[in-house]
Amino acid sequence: MLCFEAFITNAKKSIKKLNIKQGKYNNKEFTMQILKTKNPFWTMWAKIIKKDIYLKAFNMLNLKKEIKINMAEDALLYYPLTILSNEIFYLTQPLYTQHVNSNSITNNINSLEANIQEHKIVLNVLKS
Repeated sequence: MLCFEAFITNAKKSIKKLNIKQGKYNNKEFTMQILKTKNPFWTMWAKIIKKDIYLKAFNMLNLKKEIKINMAEDALLYYPLTILSNEIFYLTQPLYTQHVNSNSITNNINSLEANIQEHKIVLNVLKS
């Protein structure tokens, strides 16, 4: 898995800083580095993942077909992906720009209840 910094924009541009040294890590070392930061790093948009590892991670979740998750799916997949990735490369160079849209479904007050329910589903799956 390749992880990298990204620009996150809204009204002004800023760089997401994880304070992780650029380099190669095994999954345990990388997890320890992430746990030391104050910023969870489960977003998929700052990673490049081999398709077979992604599919194995998804299958590890053993989700029921009727469960539909639109929120927090990144957090759900992050841990299986990290477990399955023997080598994780981290680049401090920003390779992606994520624009935060204040009008998106994730920031819409009308969608708040649905978002909360989906976060509860994700937490329950992670607990199991």
